[in-house]
Amino acid sequence: MYVVDPEQMFRDAGYLLEVMCVRSSDSEDEPRWQLVIAEDTDEYLRVTARRDAGAALGRLLNVTDGILGQGMRSIVLLTTNEDISKLHPALTRPGRCLAEVGFQKFNPRQARAWLPEGVPSPTAEPSLAELYEILGTNSPISTVPKQESTSLGMYL
Repeated sequence: MYVVDPEQMFRDAGYLLEVMCVRSSDSEDEPRWQLVIAEDTDEYLRVTARRDAGAALGRLLNVTDGILGQGMRSIVLLTTNEDISKLHPALTRPGRCLAEVGFQKFNPRQARAWLPEGVPSPTAEPSLAELYEILGTNSPISTVPKQESTSLGMYL
């Protein structure tokens, strides 16, 4: 399950439980594990989380490995741009943070090796997204249908 509004999920206990208690409709005797992905959760993970986000950090800890989370068969994957050293110690203690996965930028040598021959190499350290942009394979996605341009005239 992918959560696009983690600030609302961690703020609203009812919403949080609704997300965490969702189960597949399989007729298995034992419920399946679920992966809950919450992106850009920086304010709930920092050392200042209790001050910045109130009870959100406590709720997160309760549903992951507190009494509430026992038997939920859920793994919560949180994304952040924060350095792990700036995260709240309750999150990074042994047994809680199962993995730290960093997406580092490529150095110029790595970028040249990744790009096909003949494609100009960047001089700076690009991210993977920037390398795809150099290749021209990074097409914007829109859910809004394109409308023909109509001249409406001048307005204030």
